[in-house]
Amino acid sequence: MTSQAVRKKYQIFDIKQLAELEKKQKKICRQALLNYKIWQCNFRHQSDKMEIYYGQKEGHILRRYAMDTIKNYWRIRNDFRKAFQTYLTQNCVIRNTGH
Repeated sequence: MTSQAVRKKYQIFDIKQLAELEKKQKKICRQALLNYKIWQCNFRHQSDKMEIYYGQKEGHILRRYAMDTIKNYWRIRNDFRKAFQTYLTQNCVIRNTGH
């Protein structure tokens, strides 16, 4: 097996892994956003000052977690798109237009 064939197989393997990772991260991202939205609905009806205080802390944590998962998702998505584009260009599936 030539080194080019081995490199091609590794590229395909990397692309598959990135695609699976993107899918998993998208699921995590959606769940984090859902948890934050549920918290918002529940928090609106609070009247006790202690519940409001601790609810704000919980909301801050949920919001930060949702923001972090969104950032991770987009980072993974961009890496996957770049790797896939590179693979297609290197294997002459599409022409490199210089963009």
